[in-house]
Amino acid sequence: MALSGLCPDCQGTFWVRVETQRGTAAKRCHCYREELQTARYLECGLPTRIAHLTFDNFSAGDYFKERKKYNTLTAAMNKAKRFAESFPICKRKGLLFHGGPTTEMTHLAVATLKLFIDKGLSCMFCDYQMLLDTLLERSQPEASIAGASKALAQRIRDVDVLLIDSLGEHRPSRWTIDTISQIIKRRYYSEQCLLVTTALPLKEDPRGSPEASQEMRAYSPLHDALGDRIGDESVHRILDHCEGISMAVPAPGHAVGGKLRR
Repeated sequence: MALSGLCPDCQGTFWVRVETQRGTAAKRCHCYREELQTARYLECGLPTRIAHLTFDNFSAGDYFKERKKYNTLTAAMNKAKRFAESFPICKRKGLLFHGGPTTEMTHLAVATLKLFIDKGLSCMFCDYQMLLDTLLERSQPEASIAGASKALAQRIRDVDVLLIDSLGEHRPSRWTIDTISQIIKRRYYSEQCLLVTTALPLKEDPRGSPEASQEMRAYSPLHDALGDRIGDESVHRILDHCEGISMAVPAPGHAVGGKLRR
């Protein structure tokens, strides 16, 4: 009987017995590679709770019950997967997930990041607020030589692929806008890959517009657009640098091109 939580084949030793022509030999268990892969995902900063997210376990919902949502999310997933598979032989150098629920945008961004890790690229996951909190410690005189924050700043500069989750989630200070502007500007001019998720509208608050999606009305916090939180210049760079993936589900019966869409 296998112990609870351990691989039933090796009992957590990562070795199994195999019979060869020369007798019994030891061989790495299949779970060893899986364990190494999981460790690589965690090393890039992926929180344990979302480290398991992949394209394979992404759910676009029920096609028969929510056809528009299913089609929108499936198209978003396919677009993200194609980008990850073709990178770096592609025109754009990043992805911007916007317009949908944060959990689903984060799922696709993490799945994309993991494909990059599997390709052997150095990757880093950053929650927007945690990123700023750590870098702010580095900006304080008494913590100017803090090793952890210095290491974080260095990784942000050098990593092949940077994922910033929930960009613009909190109201900014001048320091916040300047800091995120430096990060985005560096990746823009160096053509380093950038993955971004944001629940904020890219332009003005869409909730008063008849063409606004249900998802954007539901998930856009307050009335701010992304430019209000990180600066219009940074938004322009992201839009030029990244391929946009809208996960906004069209509202039923809204007008498009002068015709009522049903």
